Amino acid sequence: MVYKRTSHLRATPITNGYTDIYNPSVIPDYSRVDDFVITQKYVNRPDLLAYELYGDARFWWLFPIYNKNAIVDPINDFTLGKRIVVPRRDFVAGI
Repeated sequence: MVYKRTSHLRATPITNGYTDIYNPSVIPDYSRVDDFVITQKYVNRPDLLAYELYGDARFWWLFPIYNKNAIVDPINDFTLGKRIVVPRRDFVAGI
C-alpha cells in the first residue's frame, strides 16, 4: 500500500506488502499546546475532537503522540474527565 503524499503514514516503511512499525514524523512541540479535559461529547471519539479543534478528523493521531503516558489506546483511553494536552491549531496547520 502506498500512502498519499499528505498522509502522516507516508514515511512508514512497507516490507513484503505489510506496513512496518510506525515512527511518527511529528515531533511534539510542548510550547504550543493547550490543556483540555475530555467531556462526555468526546468520550471514545478522538476523531470528533480533532474535527472540532482543527476542522479535520484525520488529525486524531496527534493526541496519542502528545499524551504518550495518558493515551495508549487512542479510542478506549479517551475517557471522561481525562486531562490531556492538545496542539494549537496554528501548529497543526503547518503539518
